[in-house]
Amino acid sequence: MKLVNSVLDREKLDLSCTSYDGTNFYTFIGSFNTRCPIAKRGKNKQGRGDLRQINYALFCTRKDHFPLYFDVFEGNRHDSKEFEVLIDRFFQAFKDRAPKGNGMTIVFDKGNNSSENLNRFIKDSGFHFVGSVKPDDHKELATISNNDKRLEPLSHPRLDQVKAFRTHKKIYGKDLTVVVTFNNNLYVSQVKSINNEINKSMGKLNATAAKLDDRIAGIITRGKKPTKESVHNQVSRALSGQHMKNLIKTVIGERDGIPTLTYKIDTDEYARLADTYLGKNIIITDNHNWTTEDIVVTYRSQYVIEDVFKQMKDRNTGTWWPMYHWTDNMIRVHGFYCSLSLLLRALIMKKAKENGLPMSINKLHDKLFGIREVLNIFSKKKNQQKAQSVVSKLDEVQEQLFNLFEMKKYLAS
Repeated sequence: MKLVNSVLDREKLDLSCTSYDGTNFYTFIGSFNTRCPIAKRGKNKQGRGDLRQINYALFCTRKDHFPLYFDVFEGNRHDSKEFEVLIDRFFQAFKDRAPKGNGMTIVFDKGNNSSENLNRFIKDSGFHFVGSVKPDDHKELATISNNDKRLEPLSHPRLDQVKAFRTHKKIYGKDLTVVVTFNNNLYVSQVKSINNEINKSMGKLNATAAKLDDRIAGIITRGKKPTKESVHNQVSRALSGQHMKNLIKTVIGERDGIPTLTYKIDTDEYARLADTYLGKNIIITDNHNWTTEDIVVTYRSQYVIEDVFKQMKDRNTGTWWPMYHWTDNMIRVHGFYCSLSLLLRALIMKKAKENGLPMSINKLHDKLFGIREVLNIFSKKKNQQKAQSVVSKLDEVQEQLFNLFEMKKYLAS
């Protein structure tokens, strides 16, 4: 915290809005390694559920992406349980840092929702929140038509093709402002995802139905005879994707003592889903005096921390890989210097941006990596040598970065 406070004092960072989220990193720590209880199997976000993983949680500023507080914890621990612990620590560490007046707003996703967590944001604490809830938990809002007149276009330039309406509701025991949004870009993306999922499910159902037909026709005679129960289990697996059980109707019958399977898309249900759930978000906040545009823009700033995690997992310029540690203490130290690396990167990015050199971290890395010092050694006299330091050829951007970060003073004299 001393290091973070020093940076905050020097850089005068904007702490009015902070994002919180968690991610995980798979490891190759052996299953029988008892020296590392922090590494557990869980739902891995990179699809490596077969490996033990480490969970990592982070608070960072919306502007400039500065890491403020982090924790490394057990790979099988749910995010909302960790949030209960971390949010109290964060409040304690930053209670004197929250901006006077409007305080500090923390943005987090719906996975951290609970009555206990939301009720930590008490009146006059200096901390507020913006989050979201699951549409299925608030069907009276989720089932409002996307063409409902209450949904009005928003004027903010960053909210093109977004409509919203505002209301109030008691959620988790708190009176909250609720903003229901319809985002046309999100709608198009979700329709594509739903159609892809339908095609996958229909393909699996078709394969099951074809095998049953072949069994009835006598083409398949070997193997265990299918039962209605076994077919039902196959159908459940085929329709495991979100909304699939409602969108695809199946009937399991019987012919000649062998189960049959018929199926079809429920077009009415598809139309209802497209007109209600798709494209919607239900945002909640205790910032009752904020405008609707401010609430929506702040909620969408959650992409900031998702970008940070994406950077951490980049195999070329990321901060986490590789991790060669297999004890809890060293893994926590690894988490510390990875977070420290994020801080240094944020400082570099901020300085470059303030001096008219905005660019992605990957481009900045490539430009800086291309700045090389070459040391030429010349024989002057017997047993004597002369060294000449030369900088590699720089393009215009590299020249500006060279001067901006005062690299000349690091050259060999």
